[in-house]
Amino acid sequence: MNPYLYEAMQRVDKMLVFCRNIKHAQELYDKLTSAALPREVAPFRVYIAHSHLASGGVTSALASFVNDKRCVLFNVRLFQEGVEIPDLNAVFFAAPRYSSRDIIQSICRPLNKIPGKPSSFVFLPAVYDDTCSESHPINLNNFATLVPFTDALMDEDPSLFEYMIDP
Repeated sequence: MNPYLYEAMQRVDKMLVFCRNIKHAQELYDKLTSAALPREVAPFRVYIAHSHLASGGVTSALASFVNDKRCVLFNVRLFQEGVEIPDLNAVFFAAPRYSSRDIIQSICRPLNKIPGKPSSFVFLPAVYDDTCSESHPINLNNFATLVPFTDALMDEDPSLFEYMIDP
């Protein structure tokens, strides 16, 4: 997962990562904080927030994330709605989501408009196995995780379908 996170951090400054569960978030956090940062990626801080943190841990992680300029926050169902982080410019889905409500709420986190704010990005969970053909079942299955995202977005904005056909 680190190469995908590094690639994302080459494009953005502040990214919220939605994880499957606490174990998944902790594994991603541990791998990212223990690995050497590639030369082409500007340094950034890494935080984690979940319901099993000690008292004040979530508040502390969120405050640090809000105040830092370049950072990643791994979270488990804590910040998908109701939290405004003005300079957040990316969300990364490290695990598929299936609830339209969760998807829309999560995607909306970085989309607030602020003068001078850089473009926002949404990174989706699809892994392509280049040792197999595009139509191989393993690749079709991996891309199936994108269907709930596009369905949820098209429910909100039907013109998305036309854009996907002819960008």
